Amino acid sequence: MSLEAEMMHKDLLKDYIIVKGSYGANVAALSYDSLLPRYLRITDIDEQVNLINHNAKSINLSDAKSYYLEKGDIVFARTGSVGKTYLHKSNEVIAYASYLIRFRPNQKIILPEYLFLFTQSNEYRIWITKILRSGVQSNINAEEYSNLPILIPPLPEQTIANILRM
Repeated sequence: MSLEAEMMHKDLLKDYIIVKGSYGANVAALSYDSLLPRYLRITDIDEQVNLINHNAKSINLSDAKSYYLEKGDIVFARTGSVGKTYLHKSNEVIAYASYLIRFRPNQKIILPEYLFLFTQSNEYRIWITKILRSGVQSNINAEEYSNLPILIPPLPEQTIANILRM
């Protein structure tokens, strides 16, 4: 076994999160209102996995209450563009929609940036194609995402993700 392989090991996503995968709000989007939380939908994430700001939508405060993203949260698309991810890097008030699944990484053992970068890898895409359930709309559920195998280097080495995202 190589030194690199000895220093990294594979575990499952569920071993590295502090909040298990949860589905977003199942309510209709409202026209954007800067006084209300933004409502994050799959269609708000572009192919470079950035937030699209045109055609943004909002959600009522009462509907958003249980679905706020915190800085460092990662959402995974469960239907449609299955496997697409978004890392919430700001303090912007955003609630996420039902076709997204939120995971909150335990930042004492995995950097959100590293986990996000992993979701851009070939290894991740191959896993998606193996797990994906085909149908009218392809999908992967929260439990299946929780069992995503991840190659984890020691925490100091995970900071490479910050450099690679530049």
